[in-house]
Amino acid sequence: MCGEVPDLASASKEKHIWYQAWVGEVYSTVWNLLNDMGEPFWSGTVFGRLLQDSLHARQTMCLFDLDISQTILSNHATPCSLKQWALGRTPMLWHDMHGKLRHKIKDTKWWNVSMEPLQEMLVKEVDRLCGKSALSWIMTEYKWEGRPNIIAVQIYMTQVLDPWLTYIISCFLAGVKPSILMKKNMQLMFKQLHALLAYDPKIQLPVPLNILDPDALPADLLGRCPNVPAFNLLDGEVLKQGVWAKKIQNAAQRYEIENDIEPACESLGLLYASFEAEALEGLAHAINSSAMRLMHSLRSILEKEEFFDLMSPHIMNIPPYIRQRWTESYHFSDKDQLEESRRYLSRDHLSQQQRLSPARSQLPPASLEIIARNRQGNEDSGGRGSEEDQERPIKRKYSSMLEQTMQTKDTERRLSERSRHSRNSSSREESTADVVAVPDRPQVREPEPEQMPVQKQQQQQQQQQQQEPEQEPDPEPDPERESARESEGGSEGGSEADAEPMRPPEPTNEPATKRRRIPQRNVSKTKPKHNQPSASRQTKGKGRGKARAQRQAVDRTPVLSDDVDVEEDPERLKHDYYQGNEFETRIIFSLPAAQSEQKLRSWRPEDGYDIGERIVAKKWKAGTTNIAAEIRRIGSIEMTWQGEEPTTVSVDDFGEKFQLTGRCM
Repeated sequence: MCGEVPDLASASKEKHIWYQAWVGEVYSTVWNLLNDMGEPFWSGTVFGRLLQDSLHARQTMCLFDLDISQTILSNHATPCSLKQWALGRTPMLWHDMHGKLRHKIKDTKWWNVSMEPLQEMLVKEVDRLCGKSALSWIMTEYKWEGRPNIIAVQIYMTQVLDPWLTYIISCFLAGVKPSILMKKNMQLMFKQLHALLAYDPKIQLPVPLNILDPDALPADLLGRCPNVPAFNLLDGEVLKQGVWAKKIQNAAQRYEIENDIEPACESLGLLYASFEAEALEGLAHAINSSAMRLMHSLRSILEKEEFFDLMSPHIMNIPPYIRQRWTESYHFSDKDQLEESRRYLSRDHLSQQQRLSPARSQLPPASLEIIARNRQGNEDSGGRGSEEDQERPIKRKYSSMLEQTMQTKDTERRLSERSRHSRNSSSREESTADVVAVPDRPQVREPEPEQMPVQKQQQQQQQQQQQEPEQEPDPEPDPERESARESEGGSEGGSEADAEPMRPPEPTNEPATKRRRIPQRNVSKTKPKHNQPSASRQTKGKGRGKARAQRQAVDRTPVLSDDVDVEEDPERLKHDYYQGNEFETRIIFSLPAAQSEQKLRSWRPEDGYDIGERIVAKKWKAGTTNIAAEIRRIGSIEMTWQGEEPTTVSVDDFGEKFQLTGRCM
């Protein structure tokens, strides 16, 4: 519609102004139409034409001193990524990844920034944004007609290359090369189109050769891409040094007097983005020196104010030898340069030693920084300490940590041994209510029962029979209790056939007067002791296929949770109960199995030791103790909260209905 882009050498200034105004109207109309259709984005083909027209706008601003308002760069339809690139500012992708990129180069001066540490991160972001849509058009097996329809070929080529144009232009605007994986995919796509156009070798693809990475495609596929001279940078013949010296001087005055950074950003961005490196190197030293001093002032402001990062001239457009030549103008002397280089080489040497030394590589980063800082301090003071002196505080720190770890493991082992000892001696009943703490000392093992005299064995058996409670006949089995008993029996003792014959308990050094203490309510909790579990727990785990004539009577005496095994679980020792703190739970043991779903009332203080037949969990509230941990700890509980009347209701807890049934311990 608008024809070809006017030639910079032959067309007049008015021609360029007319062209920019006309294409701006076209883009605005199309953009408004796309917004009305609900698709506010440009296709890859239109994006490529916008790239060419944006480049023309930048060149006319440099050569004919046009204002930005006279070009499409001020049009709302022009994408921000194209505006940033055309004005020589920081790419939009860099701004979107500002946090990650800044972390990569946080310790690097702006004149020493390079693309090497940023290349991989930027390419991955481009692949993530545009890679999937580009891969969707690649075919592994295809067969084209000998003379296909030309119009159909043009439509297919435009549709297929649309996402690939977006990907190639995104890499070009970000200043990166495609990843090695996407280069191979690009070869597959261009090979597919090359086979389609085999009937006419002169047909070219609508992908400018100037924005392609020459290492991405072989020569036969690159031959299908046209060379567009408009994408080439301006040479030194059209660079007017007097005009640019005046622009930089005026921008510096505006910045120093009015604190206006916009003219400085625009002048430096256009200068170093539009001209070739040879032309920039041919500028007078005074122009480059003034430009770099102004650039350093802008970077000092923009690094503190991230909001102005979009206005900053792109550092990568300035050749490194120009950025680094005027470092004395940045208040960075040659001596500072050498000191920074020594620090860099010291860090590199340290990292190499870390790779070679497996012991050093196990140290954390903080310790490595201490070593590097001590080494640098020794170098600055003129001396050089040994590595042993530098690592002494670190070794002292790790030795103390090792001692703490060994003490913790020893404590856990002792707790485990005490718990195991309490389970082995749980079948005896003590004769007094006082609890005597057993010191942690090795026990003296007496002779085996078969080695004892016969008279002494008979006395022990009679004493054990007197201590055992009377046995009552087994009532009618309950299915629920039988299933629970079978599951517990499989985990604790196995079947009766596998169980060992009963032997007299092994005598220990514990006092003979020790017995289970009498439970008392409303008694302040003290630090718990790992006591023996009830003897009724050892009656579980019987075989299912054999009838039992008698079983031990269930101990109906309520017991405190002090007599419940803590198990070999250090995390349970952190509970408020074992820490001696207050907690809001009431512990109930030895409850008979529920015979129906009838809901009975809860226990009340006037009931005394009549604890009822069934309990139902109350409503669970956020912020209370974990009910799963409590059930695992004591078997069956009834929860109460401050200011709540005892009730027996079944409620939903986070959408799940649950009830607790008491069981014999």
